[in-house]
Amino acid sequence: MVTLYLLGWTSAYHYILTGWGVPAWPFPFLDTRAVLSAVQCQSAGVDVYVTNPCDPLGRPFNYSPLWLILLPSATGSWLQPIGLAFSALFLSSLSLLPAGRTWRDVGLITSGVLATPVVFALERGNIDVVIFVLAAVAATLMERSLPLRLVGYGSALLAGLLKYYPVALMGLAIRESPRVFFSLTAVSVFILVAFIGLTAGDLFRALALIPTGPYISRMIGSVSVPGAVAEFYDAAPWMRSMLHLTLIAVAATLGVRWALTSGVREHVERLTCSERTFLLAGTLITLSFYFTAQNIGYRLIHLVLTLPALTALRRVAPASRACSALVWLALAMLWSQAWWEAAKVLVTSGADPVVWALTLGPAWLLGEAVGWCLATLFIGLLAALCLRSTMA
Repeated sequence: MVTLYLLGWTSAYHYILTGWGVPAWPFPFLDTRAVLSAVQCQSAGVDVYVTNPCDPLGRPFNYSPLWLILLPSATGSWLQPIGLAFSALFLSSLSLLPAGRTWRDVGLITSGVLATPVVFALERGNIDVVIFVLAAVAATLMERSLPLRLVGYGSALLAGLLKYYPVALMGLAIRESPRVFFSLTAVSVFILVAFIGLTAGDLFRALALIPTGPYISRMIGSVSVPGAVAEFYDAAPWMRSMLHLTLIAVAATLGVRWALTSGVREHVERLTCSERTFLLAGTLITLSFYFTAQNIGYRLIHLVLTLPALTALRRVAPASRACSALVWLALAMLWSQAWWEAAKVLVTSGADPVVWALTLGPAWLLGEAVGWCLATLFIGLLAALCLRSTMA
């Protein structure tokens, strides 16, 4: 794709990405441009939390203030080198993932890597690519000596400071002894409090700018179903919140019950240490973004972290239908973005509502059903992993 773009074959470049389900912009790395343009405008004295004329879309800066501290200066010429560096880091980080146990497993993992959200994240040069790399580094270092594990926790905490929701990766510390766990907790809380105290004004302005979208759309999050139901029945906001909390409670109850009664803890024990660690990292970060906000599709890139362990679970627990279904649910979730885009192609502007109901409606419902099933089973896996941890 890079070669097509650099050779000037932009028509083929955009045609392929459109078929892939990726809404490509006229130039690549649009989200990297958002960060660099904010740095550029801020150095010119512009309050980028109010307006950002340096950005092609005029988007106010809604990322962590830490980006403006780490990149005190930037120009438009940085865009392609940094975007390509993000892509190269991501492709390199894939070598840190546990290997598939069979060639079929390798094929399943590869199909996840080639899914629409991953390509979408790389095409936009989105910060989630950096978060994926930091998460992969953190998970890899968890199997090393304590000094290297501390570097890994630093990587996880940095991911949290850069994008908020990845702070859930600090849950990897559940595997440590109580002394190390509480020491890490104290240091992490101190750093987080200090960060909030030093950047509070800009931080809360950035949080207020985090985008939301229609409930029936390609955006991912647990709020979509209760939001759509409440919108359809014109219900009060508190009713939407109650329905949301009820669905979360049901998913958590079913997930934990599955972990306690189905032998999944024994199945998890048969995974390698590396597979368990990446599974823990992937479930922590996925559940974090799924239950806290609406998310654009490229955030599903983090499901790739779980694929080696999910394919291995099919091998170690062939009699468990849920374990066997997990990898297919994850892949269905990854490729659901392409289904949504394909359904959108069938619906032209001003189309009859019946056409919409027969195309986008089922695509959305299927994606939401897969998302809730996967979230429920991920809660069960997280419970199983936590129950076997040192802290538990």
